[in-house]
Amino acid sequence: MPRSAFMWLFAAAVIVFLAVAPTGFSQVPGEPLTVLPGVERGIAPDTGEAAFPDRLSIALASPDYPVTPGDTYELTFRAGGEITTSVVMVESDYQLNLNILGLINTRDMVYPQLRQEVEQMVRDAYPQSMPSFRLIAVGLFEVTVRGAIEETTRSTAWGLSRVSSIVQPLFRSFSSTRRVLLESRGRSPRTFDLFRAINSGATEEDPRLKPGDSVRVLPVGPLVTVRGEVNEPGRYEILPGETLTNAITHARGFTRDADRSAVQLARLQDGRSSIEVYDLSGGAAESPILRDGDQIRVDTSLRDRAFVFVEGALQIEEAAAPTTQTVEIIEEDLQDIEMSYVRIAELHYEGLLLSDLLSQLRDRITSFADLGRTAVIRDRTGDVVEVDASRLLYGGRRGEDVILEPFDTIFIPSRRVSVLVSGPVGEPGLYLYVPGQSAEYYIRRAGGYDREVSATGEYMILDSAGNERPRGSRVQPGDRVEVQRNNFVYQFNRHFPVIISGLTIVTTVISVLTLINQ
Repeated sequence: MPRSAFMWLFAAAVIVFLAVAPTGFSQVPGEPLTVLPGVERGIAPDTGEAAFPDRLSIALASPDYPVTPGDTYELTFRAGGEITTSVVMVESDYQLNLNILGLINTRDMVYPQLRQEVEQMVRDAYPQSMPSFRLIAVGLFEVTVRGAIEETTRSTAWGLSRVSSIVQPLFRSFSSTRRVLLESRGRSPRTFDLFRAINSGATEEDPRLKPGDSVRVLPVGPLVTVRGEVNEPGRYEILPGETLTNAITHARGFTRDADRSAVQLARLQDGRSSIEVYDLSGGAAESPILRDGDQIRVDTSLRDRAFVFVEGALQIEEAAAPTTQTVEIIEEDLQDIEMSYVRIAELHYEGLLLSDLLSQLRDRITSFADLGRTAVIRDRTGDVVEVDASRLLYGGRRGEDVILEPFDTIFIPSRRVSVLVSGPVGEPGLYLYVPGQSAEYYIRRAGGYDREVSATGEYMILDSAGNERPRGSRVQPGDRVEVQRNNFVYQFNRHFPVIISGLTIVTTVISVLTLINQ
């Protein structure tokens, strides 16, 4: 057969194969279901954008996912011994066309409800068909946001989108969060308070969006400022009729230390500034209606309270860690570690025990604290009470406890983790303490003796109080190894031969000169 004839025959076979090949789905015998060309799993119809897998997963797991125009479903069932699979989509008028099975109006339906209805319809038409109706892509639609924002924006939404998810990223300082209008087809505009929705979880103020909705953000309304002992100080938009109590609520309420009996309200009235004080300790009995520009201040109730002070080997609160934490130290860090110092104030109450206070601060006491030398300094008398706080914390020695008085100071010194080597050595300074080592070890670490100045190798070991330890003792943290300089006898013995030689030469010269002169 000529080559050209063979090529023509091959091309004709390919064309016939493509013409009769399966289209990727089976049809119900008698009349086909509506199939949308170009619709693939995970592709949002008519958008050209890949559907978000997270959105699909959330919709499948949600018991109240609303059926939305553009939703794409896959229907599979057995009929006539064959498995039939079709893909259908919800139209813009919420109609779902199942052709031979009929039309379903899906408006105000949720996905589980629609799935149950469709599968029941298939079972009624085809008994023992084992139908499966599954959402494979969520519908997307656009929502227009305009008003008091930088520019009119068209945002993409889906069936579970709420007003806040579309509008919140567009808010600016001139946008009202308390008055957001939702305009829907066939309904009058409705106003929602997104501040309450976002901050208080009031879902009724944050409705779900539907196709055809648009949102209008109104300009920001009257503002008041809340300062002092509230959980979130700042500026807050108020609605008509809102009171001083409402403003405190917007600021997340009073702190633990707030003086609720003397809340100050400053306002400009008739060109003059005035300050009024209200008692909110018993609720909203004296809560005035607010005006634009009002200034609210909540002072602390701790002015007249007594404190005790704790200072010394403590960590700042952000860096608090258990005392059992393993800390890696290099010798360059010793200076900073041994000089670290923190002072904090704690409220005093009648009968406060030192053990109770230390237990509260246990996680803030550093691993370098010398608890055995804790001191309580009495503010009233100036007396110093020495306490072994380690026994109170870990030994249960309650009999050694101390009742704290107002404005006492508890001092926790740092335990030195180094040994100081001084005197005529190569590199005097601080060296990391190593348990069980002798003075000679630290002298070698410091570069050894300077033999010009300390040829005898004499040294002293002094403890942190300056007391001399016996020679040969093991060095302890905070000790000082002081290398001694050569004494007068050593210096004299070292230089005596030179001196004698010099004197002999001088004597000889004088004798020679004397003989010459004679």
